[in-house]
Amino acid sequence: LVVRTSNYAKFRKSHVPGGSGDLIGILSIYNSTYQLMLRTIDDVLEFGSLQEIASTNLSDGNTEIIGGGWNYNAINNFMFHNQATTVTDDWLISPAFQGKDVNGATMLVEQLLSTDVSTVNTDMFMIYYTTNYTGENTPITAWHQLNYSVLSGSWYKAEVSGLGNFNDNDQVRFAFRFKTDDPNTYNGQWGVKKISFQKIVSQ
Repeated sequence: LVVRTSNYAKFRKSHVPGGSGDLIGILSIYNSTYQLMLRTIDDVLEFGSLQEIASTNLSDGNTEIIGGGWNYNAINNFMFHNQATTVTDDWLISPAFQGKDVNGATMLVEQLLSTDVSTVNTDMFMIYYTTNYTGENTPITAWHQLNYSVLSGSWYKAEVSGLGNFNDNDQVRFAFRFKTDDPNTYNGQWGVKKISFQKIVSQ
């Protein structure tokens, strides 16, 4: 689509921003060519590029474990929970992230799921966040469950939405909860390697 300004436009010499965004204008057609006429510089909206704002590789040194079950796999550098053989409720707690980095971001989890993906977001493989973590005795009610979608690959990319309304100085932690009440049925395995946060950054 051709995008035009006018020689009379005061912003006609402004540089086009990088990345992608939205445009508003008046759509017209010249011969067989459609063209969008920008009315004002304010018609160029939210241009920027997707950038990684913060991330961490989860390891035995920067996470906390509640209830056992999670172990560090040094060969592949990820935290791993094997199939449970008893009633299980095990938590893997991330380091703290600043609210200003998390707010409005998309969270990506590099993870390995040895299970039917229909079991995610159930009472077996759950992801939570909290801004009020005080250690192992934090009540479960202080955690808020997140919905996530699993994308295919040798390592699945879990995409987490719903991160918002954080204050800049909030200390936000994330938890990966492996829970089963029936160890007599196959309940899968879960490996978590990296979590990262991406935002559109203006250019």
